[in-house]
Amino acid sequence: MIRVDQAQQTIIFHKMENKQLRYISTELSVEETENEPKVIRGKAIVYNAWSGVLWDEERKVFFREMIKPGAAAGLLGGDIIMSRDHIDDKIIARSTAGNLSFNDTLEYLEVMAKCPDTTLAEDTIKDIRCKNLNGMSFEFTVKPQDEKWVINQGGISTREISKFSRVFAVNPVVYPAYTQTSVEARANEYIEESKLPQITTEEQIFNIKLSLR
Repeated sequence: MIRVDQAQQTIIFHKMENKQLRYISTELSVEETENEPKVIRGKAIVYNAWSGVLWDEERKVFFREMIKPGAAAGLLGGDIIMSRDHIDDKIIARSTAGNLSFNDTLEYLEVMAKCPDTTLAEDTIKDIRCKNLNGMSFEFTVKPQDEKWVINQGGISTREISKFSRVFAVNPVVYPAYTQTSVEARANEYIEESKLPQITTEEQIFNIKLSLR
């Protein structure tokens, strides 16, 4: 049985050269302890969850994707940043500075950022608390040997990611997702529902949207 997070989440996923950038709609929170830095907390990845229908421009196929537990293992001690909306010079926290940490479980990757006493960090905290920021993204790369494709021409292919080659960034974002995309429309137009992979009713399927640059 595949274990999935029970909160509905929507993801956008697109390619930038060899990097892949994913946006996930998830709950962000701010923890505050007396005489301690405020902490931004949120889930950046949910493991063992089949995506909705995606489009791969290189292979010219529709597909579903799953990220396996342990995909980020051994990589979280590298230089990973948290910034505002992917703007690298608007850094909130950085793993090499000791103020960005991770809780990598069998179900999800959780991010914790100890915020510095800066205007950017305080503004980000205020935006999270008033729900102006309602999602996260993460940027990563994958080597071919660490992904498994099952191609189904004319139907829905599948992709499983067992290992990232690098994780670059995890960011709180303003626009994490859309409820509909052209990918969904194209899938509905060209693919019959009977050709979709069978998913048990106890599993929750996350709606993932993909655009390729």
